[in-house]
Amino acid sequence: KLGQKLAIFGLPLVYLWAMHRIGFFVASPLFIALYLYVLEVRNWRHIAGVTAIILALVFYVFVRLFYVAVPVGAWEIFYSVNNEIITYIRLGL
Repeated sequence: KLGQKLAIFGLPLVYLWAMHRIGFFVASPLFIALYLYVLEVRNWRHIAGVTAIILALVFYVFVRLFYVAVPVGAWEIFYSVNNEIITYIRLGL
């Protein structure tokens, strides 16, 4: 259980570090899924469903409603992926 406690506090720090390198739209689904797994959610359908719902709400609110600039990643491949995701979200797809 010590490893779980360390992961509960350490995973958000890794998420913050990764977000600026791989971008919000790539780091967030990984973080949510891993965090649910650390919290002992073992049903992959539940993990996928909760992750999808949270991301859909966050993406809609921040990108479509508020037009907030989220980190798109410093590494070029992730920069391109994140910008494509933003384009599709803004188009409503």
